[in-house]
Amino acid sequence: FKVMPPKIAAIIPAHNEAHTVAAVVVTMRAVTEVDEVIVVDSASTDGTGAIAQAAGARVVRLDYRGKGEAVRTGIAATTAPIIVMVDADLLGLTVDHIQALVRPVSAGAADMVVGLRDRFGLIGRMVARIDPLLVISGQRCLRREIIEAMPPELTRNWWLEIGMNAHAKLRKARVQYLNLHGYD
Repeated sequence: FKVMPPKIAAIIPAHNEAHTVAAVVVTMRAVTEVDEVIVVDSASTDGTGAIAQAAGARVVRLDYRGKGEAVRTGIAATTAPIIVMVDADLLGLTVDHIQALVRPVSAGAADMVVGLRDRFGLIGRMVARIDPLLVISGQRCLRREIIEAMPPELTRNWWLEIGMNAHAKLRKARVQYLNLHGYD
């Protein structure tokens, strides 16, 4: 029989998140729409990679820190055309949260969906309306070509989310912002 390439890959950048990464991986693996889960262990010293692997993720190790490089490394490790990104330190993440991020992109209704946390409430929603470039959220689903076409300087260090916002705007990508309740 023929093995089909993954259509949706989860990329989880992680640095010293041993206490939370397993729960995030288990949740991502429970999402039926997600075909593979990749944790990019960015120079952790606390066993994050081993814990993520034991929870069922494929682990790619980086010897230095940097979220942007971790995400780019994760994307290079998959052929999936749709990428869902989540932070490794989330508490209360559910299958419903991920499905809410993934469905508009997989259905072709959006090019990128950005999840907003409850803790930012009204302020987060206002920022998304006033200046979406300032929305910093690691919970996203996007078409692979958005991030692949980004200049590397937009993904360096911790500027990744702002870089994705700017690049999506320049490409006139269809971006949706969703309030994801109950996780932190």
